[in-house]
Amino acid sequence: MNVSNQEQYQKLTKNNAIVVFKFGAKWCRPCKIIDPQYLTLSQKYPNVVFCTVDMDNIGDIEDAAEISTIPAFLVYVGGEASAKLIGANINKLEELISL
Repeated sequence: MNVSNQEQYQKLTKNNAIVVFKFGAKWCRPCKIIDPQYLTLSQKYPNVVFCTVDMDNIGDIEDAAEISTIPAFLVYVGGEASAKLIGANINKLEELISL
């Protein structure tokens, strides 16, 4: 699921048990490398909502999420920010969502 505005971002975090946001950009090589692995995780954990945020096509989400380096991942559990991961470390991301 692509997220393009602050309202959508907030709605997802409040209405789902676990949400993972991947912040990236089309020009970001590490983002492209991790995309297939991110898709695999989304299939492995169907109870988790996986979202993608394109840093080039958003306004105020990166400010609210305090993202300045990509790829970056934010994990929300029960509407609250639970973890933040900077970099393309799919194993660490899986650890964060499988707790």
